[in-house]
Amino acid sequence: MSETDFNRAFTILCGLEGYTSNLQGDRGGRTIWGISETNFPEAVSTMSTMSPEQSKSYAQSFYLNNFWNKYNCSTLPYPYNIIFFCMLVNAPRPSVKSRNETSNWRDFLFKMQLYYSSLKDQNKFFRGWINRTLKLWNIFYKES
Repeated sequence: MSETDFNRAFTILCGLEGYTSNLQGDRGGRTIWGISETNFPEAVSTMSTMSPEQSKSYAQSFYLNNFWNKYNCSTLPYPYNIIFFCMLVNAPRPSVKSRNETSNWRDFLFKMQLYYSSLKDQNKFFRGWINRTLKLWNIFYKES
């Protein structure tokens, strides 16, 4: 595993997710550093008692074990590994499906946009989801 790639992925993810969120209508419920209370209630409960710095450190370890390692992000080429990780946190099943359909990070981001556009009952989050894909595109397009 490239520790540098994971650290960069985590930094980008924190920029995309922010510290806390609790938007009405969000299926994930309250989140801390993007970790969803709906899916990971124990982790969010634990982090809610911590300072932002402590919770960020906790989240980094959590993401390494529950996302980066679990989904074998380190086996993907750079920057696909980072992009896949950042999208996986937001939409695990569609991200895995899209990863299985393409080995190109650009096509992967396009497939994720198509997925988001199919979610008619979540329109109020569409712009944020598309912005997420565009931010990732802009970060890595400049490097390629």
